[in-house]
Amino acid sequence: MLTSTTISASFSSSMGIFKTSNWRLRASMEVFPSFLPKEVDKIKDPFARKLASRIQRLPVELTSSNDCIMSSCVKPIIETSANPLVLLHGFDRYTTIDFKYVQFNFLGMFTHFSEVAISREREILALLEPILLFIYVVEYFFSFSSSCLEWRYTLPLLEQAGFETWAIDILGWGFSNLEKLPLCNVDSKRDHLYQFWKSYIGRPMLLVGPSLGAAVAIDFAVNHPEAVDKLILIDASVYAEGTGNLSKLPKFVAYAGVMQKTLIIWGEDDQIIDSKLAVQLHCELPNAIIRQIPACGHIPHVEKPDAVMKLIKDFIMTKSTVPLVRKQEEKELVRQLE
Repeated sequence: MLTSTTISASFSSSMGIFKTSNWRLRASMEVFPSFLPKEVDKIKDPFARKLASRIQRLPVELTSSNDCIMSSCVKPIIETSANPLVLLHGFDRYTTIDFKYVQFNFLGMFTHFSEVAISREREILALLEPILLFIYVVEYFFSFSSSCLEWRYTLPLLEQAGFETWAIDILGWGFSNLEKLPLCNVDSKRDHLYQFWKSYIGRPMLLVGPSLGAAVAIDFAVNHPEAVDKLILIDASVYAEGTGNLSKLPKFVAYAGVMQKTLIIWGEDDQIIDSKLAVQLHCELPNAIIRQIPACGHIPHVEKPDAVMKLIKDFIMTKSTVPLVRKQEEKELVRQLE
């Protein structure tokens, strides 16, 4: 099994880059598709580099606009008879975001340090002029975070656990060809995901949505229940009560239609979405269980990939029902928190 140490040892700053018409090839035999931004060559995180080399584009015909979108995704490396995992990603509805959240992702994507080294790097960056750092972060962060690369740490663990796993870029984000981008609203996102599922997956999936990707997952499950076996929501941003600019989002009201068994994962130290909303979501979904990850923020699949993989694995493998008594107790807890 490859570890971060063995992977990073294969990289060398002295290695050149060879270009072909369709791919960018490093002398280390890393191959990047040519449609990725040129900044991909600057990524030092070996897990991000590995996943970036696997990104493909597949044609998806949209019924809502009659457009064909070359849609970016990471395809499974194994096929099983079980229903596949399909990973969506978070995305930023607005450009105003939490600075510490960006900084964490920036360090994780473009450097490969130990936790101690990352801590020291944070201290150094804290001394820099904030505006200069912000410009540098925005240039790279928005190109890579709101995409399938968000799963650079957790997706390999899921594959090692034996799961057939897809990672799909949501319409309007990631690395799809957006030259003919249609109106990018809830309906078009749903249509795009459905047409992708219909063309390439074709059987019920375990749909995973983090942050705002959870809203896309819930909407899809309500409108296409035949395509979704189970839901997994990670620090879901689905309420108008979210902090900052998230408060401007319309409240999601379709929970009554979600009948799939659902796992809600929440970072205990999430500074973006209040934890009481996790409890509220749990109470409103009729067939949900909730699990919290300690010492973890808004992006558990980046911060605590081993914990997220284990929770997903246990959820898939365990055949249990949701105790009604516990749901009633949590409804009372929500009323106390309000």
